[in-house]
Amino acid sequence: MHESATRAGLCCDWGTPATRDARPSPATLAARNTTATSDIQNALAILNAPSRTGDATGRLLARAIIDGNATKFAAAMTLAKHGVIDLNQPFVTSSRASMLLELVNKPNASRAGVEFPDSEFITPGKRVTAMVAHGADPDHPHFSGARPLEVAWRQGTPEGNEVAQALLDAGANPLKHDGEGLTMLHRAVLGNNMNLINNWHAAGLPSDAVSREHGVTPLMLAASENNLTAARTLLAGGASVIAQVDDGETPYSLALDHAMNTGDDRMVSLLHEHAVASGIPEAVLELVVSLAR
Repeated sequence: MHESATRAGLCCDWGTPATRDARPSPATLAARNTTATSDIQNALAILNAPSRTGDATGRLLARAIIDGNATKFAAAMTLAKHGVIDLNQPFVTSSRASMLLELVNKPNASRAGVEFPDSEFITPGKRVTAMVAHGADPDHPHFSGARPLEVAWRQGTPEGNEVAQALLDAGANPLKHDGEGLTMLHRAVLGNNMNLINNWHAAGLPSDAVSREHGVTPLMLAASENNLTAARTLLAGGASVIAQVDDGETPYSLALDHAMNTGDDRMVSLLHEHAVASGIPEAVLELVVSLAR
């Protein structure tokens, strides 16, 4: 008997289809079971995987997804189709990331040290699309809170951007909040990751995405951190200089606080110039500053 697949993302016994239609006839069920078992056995043969679970099998499956060999990748997707593996779980016990996140984090690892014809290569973006079609959640977060789209956009590479577009096409939601109530744009400003900020801007997403608590905008964080480069990009994307949180603070008032504490008034100048160019009267700026005090 085959061992129960309880590790490495394997979620049922080898050869056992995980899903069945409601109330199939005995003949239909028997045919379906036979076909599924045959598909699974063929996939395992292609992957040269042993009929047992564990990290060795998990590593074989991971390589099938990351390397980009179309035949082996298709075999892995067959296992996902029949519920043998769960693409939202790690494939090895030492990992804390889903298999989709592993691919998104290593799109350049394709074909590393692996020889096969160009005709057998499947691009990272197409692999992402197929994995989502076979049950991978495009928004499933890493334990750190980072989601696949954030990981892809942070890289600033053609492969990362290809994967990001595939995730967006598959329904990834860039406006989701992490456990602390922040969007990936907030996190990028705090981490000064201009690759993500620029990709966000290029995608035409709202620069004033608000946090779940208190309505903090990314420009507020940029003003507090004196991140001028991020602030310029956010302003170009339509971020508001006078957006307010619960206590009345605005990006402009936070910039004034920073200037008073450090003597560096470059952020104040940047936001003031943008406000004037946007037609915001001086009286309004003075009012929002007074409301924050």
